[in-house]
Amino acid sequence: MKDTNFFDHVWKKRSIFFELPYWKNLLLRHNLDVMHVEKNICESIIGTLLLMKGKAKDGIKSRKDLENMGIRKYLHPKKRGKHFYLSAAPHTLSKKEKETFCWRLANLKLPDGYGSNIGNCISLEDSKIFGLKSHDYHMLMQQLLLVALRGLLPKGPRAAIFRLCAFFNELCQRVVDRNKLEKLEEDIVHTFCMIESKYIKQAADIGSRNARNEEFENGLLLEGRPISQGKRIILTNEMLQVAHRQVLFSMAEMSHI
Repeated sequence: MKDTNFFDHVWKKRSIFFELPYWKNLLLRHNLDVMHVEKNICESIIGTLLLMKGKAKDGIKSRKDLENMGIRKYLHPKKRGKHFYLSAAPHTLSKKEKETFCWRLANLKLPDGYGSNIGNCISLEDSKIFGLKSHDYHMLMQQLLLVALRGLLPKGPRAAIFRLCAFFNELCQRVVDRNKLEKLEEDIVHTFCMIESKYIKQAADIGSRNARNEEFENGLLLEGRPISQGKRIILTNEMLQVAHRQVLFSMAEMSHI
């Protein structure tokens, strides 16, 4: 006979978050560390700008994904002999710009105790950054990245990165107004729209109508097709209930509950 107190012996500690009155009613109980999120995002931005091996998000695989999906043709890889050539993207920095970016970070003069000496983690010879801690990325994302990138990127990508830095700066204030949080949620959506628009050749502003009857190709109007072979599955009652609950909780009418 199955022990009725089985689950009482599995859990050794009750989380302190269950003292919150609403915690027991949450369907998904987890917390995201803001500084670790900042570290991941800032590390990806810097790695992509400097084209650091293993850190950059713009490589041959991502370019081939664009080619397979049939979008952003000007970014498709071009085969030259045995190698592929990747054309410059809007965020691509020249060798001189990479050196300037790293030199600015390496020569920053910071107050005592403000942060670690990030100059020791920067290689000016090959324009690489390594060995930074979470607090270093936190510091870069909120204050220093804005200064180091000034005048190096085109206006569009630079403004999008600046807005992303401002988002984390406002989010990490000691006192956060609830109304400002709602405004931040709206602003970050517009920021991501700005980032995406820089990679779509004929992206239009929000609210403008798409051109349907043009002779030239419109990068925004793409025919839908699967990106891989389809697989038929049968949803269980539990899966249907979870899907129904997710749709229900995403409705605006449920936001006040």
